[in-house]
Amino acid sequence: MKTTLIYQASLALAIVALAISGLMPIAGQASEPPSHVEVVVLEYHMLEVPPDVDYVDLEPKNLYYQLHFQLQNRETNRVLHNVEINITDISHMPIDPDTGELCPECELWPQPTSFGTNWIYWYAGDLSGSQEFWDWYHIFWKDPRRTYTESLGFSAERTYEPKYIPADKNSIVQVVTLTIKPLDEDKWLHAGVAYEQSLISAKVLDYNYKDKVNVLKPNEIEWIIEPPLTEDVYMFQIQVELARKPGVIGSIRVIPWCRADLRDVRTVDLPSVSNINAILEDGILTIKVSDNPSWHIMYESPSRTVFFESYENVIQEIEASVDIEPDTLNLKSNGKWITSYIELPEGYSVKDIDVSTILLNNTVPALEKPVNIGDYDNDGILDLMIKFDRSMVMKIVKPGQQWITFEVSGMVQGIHFKGFDTIKIISKE
Repeated sequence: MKTTLIYQASLALAIVALAISGLMPIAGQASEPPSHVEVVVLEYHMLEVPPDVDYVDLEPKNLYYQLHFQLQNRETNRVLHNVEINITDISHMPIDPDTGELCPECELWPQPTSFGTNWIYWYAGDLSGSQEFWDWYHIFWKDPRRTYTESLGFSAERTYEPKYIPADKNSIVQVVTLTIKPLDEDKWLHAGVAYEQSLISAKVLDYNYKDKVNVLKPNEIEWIIEPPLTEDVYMFQIQVELARKPGVIGSIRVIPWCRADLRDVRTVDLPSVSNINAILEDGILTIKVSDNPSWHIMYESPSRTVFFESYENVIQEIEASVDIEPDTLNLKSNGKWITSYIELPEGYSVKDIDVSTILLNNTVPALEKPVNIGDYDNDGILDLMIKFDRSMVMKIVKPGQQWITFEVSGMVQGIHFKGFDTIKIISKE
């Protein structure tokens, strides 16, 4: 998914760059299709955050390196012969020092034709001409060992509600907001939201910044804001329908994948030559062909990029912590209530519990009042206090029973929870 999004973002920038340079027809003007070799070189300093993180501030972070190279022959009347791509003078080679082979964690695609101590070589062969922006030769290089401690240059926050498809519903409409506060107004701003989960299908229903949308698919959207960035805050928002796929039962937690980055864009046109060079952060990228085509090159200097990772899982039931008071139930006493304190595991809030769904032993409903949220056991975790009618609870106790285990169950955000506690039974005046 990440590669796809970067790829599509690059295509959009290529389109913009071509239009600006006059190589692409502008609406209302007659123009010949561009005839050149299109080259896009993208370098990224990237931060990936886990699904449970929704905010990234301006403080320095450990970012890693990624390169995405794209090449397309737009000379439709001829084939580009013997295309070779070589990166030389590399200081940070993606090689395992113990084996001398490409390191497993360094994603390098496609596999190089050959490599040495400080160079990597690909032979791409012949490339037919095409005007389609999807016909590219790609090289993708991710190196998590090559890191930088620096700020992204912007803060980013992801919010989304609701977070679950309840067990009793087939679909929901989730609202996702990606808030970006850039520091530099002279950069290109990219933002995107995507869903590629296996348990659900997605359909984008509505979105803002409609004139800035670059990619729009049922499960994906991307915006591009060109400089100058005149707004202090960019709040990108979509509404998307999420539906469970056939055969998937239970509550489904859905966290959307979000991305944002700031980047520079530089373009250059070269006359008919057989090879060109591009200076990378670490190394020199050389493209060589047997022919002498014209070249249009777009280079994006290292952009600062953040990925908010996605997540999905089916939750059949949440295990709650339950404490019943009193610890000893005297059948001869005249109390009015039985009290229960409920705690939920990390990731869930007792504030979201639907009190009307709470039952004791699937029989006795919780009273609507009194209800309170606090920290009864002083463990730093919020608990929900609810009460049950004592006379109804007494009907559950069997004659002569000395101990009883109570089950407290209910719903939180459409997900079923339950917990147990055992108390002593006595019968004294």
